[in-house]
Amino acid sequence: MSKKSAFLLLGGLALSGNVFAMSGKEFLDQCSLDKLKSLDKPAYVTAITFCTSLVRGVIEGHYATAGYYEKDRLFCIPQGKTYMDLTGEVVGRLGVEQKYQDKPFGGLAIIYLGRSFPCEKKP
Repeated sequence: MSKKSAFLLLGGLALSGNVFAMSGKEFLDQCSLDKLKSLDKPAYVTAITFCTSLVRGVIEGHYATAGYYEKDRLFCIPQGKTYMDLTGEVVGRLGVEQKYQDKPFGGLAIIYLGRSFPCEKKP
């Protein structure tokens, strides 16, 4: 691995560190519909941006990692799904599967997206 590749990989890991340090409960506390509905418009916009950005980061990080290591993706997002849709999917699963909320958010998001949007099996 070149120095540039190692630097980019380490930089990406450093930036994504908060996603994996945050528990599912912490994410749900910030991004649940009840929480969002309680906010005024400026705070709501900020919170939505925060929540969808975290989910987007997990998705893009997973896709980039799978591509870099030439591994299969664990989920395949259908065309037409927005990051709002995907964030809602993760929030919904976290709300239902409460026993896992103490686990790292990033890992949970990957598992839940994989259950909701599995990739087609290659023949």
